Amino acid sequence: MKKYRSIDGKDKRLALGCGNITTVGAEWRELPDVFRNEALAQGCIDEDMAKGIAEAPAINRNEEIATAINTMLDGGEEGSFNADGSPNMKKINELCGFAATKEEVVAAWKVLSEGGE
Repeated sequence: MKKYRSIDGKDKRLALGCGNITTVGAEWRELPDVFRNEALAQGCIDEDMAKGIAEAPAINRNEEIATAINTMLDGGEEGSFNADGSPNMKKINELCGFAATKEEVVAAWKVLSEGGE
């Protein structure tokens, strides 16, 4: 089991298809391994990721997210977008290499949808 926390400090509700539900907030919380993917998709990081962030050079998160969305648009891979046409958070996080927040993705998607680069 690893410890997770929300990147933005807001409480994240993690719900699995099997019915397991928990929340993660600003404080580190130990979670069973089955919550890993959902935690990352909802904008949480584990302790190992936090160490990597502290050691990693600064990146422009907005640019990385926009690049990921453009890659998804160009690739046409099934599952890249949700039924409502919005970008799939799990795919965004996979392409970015970090857990983007929903707010960051919505903002980047809005800029790109309006013709921004």
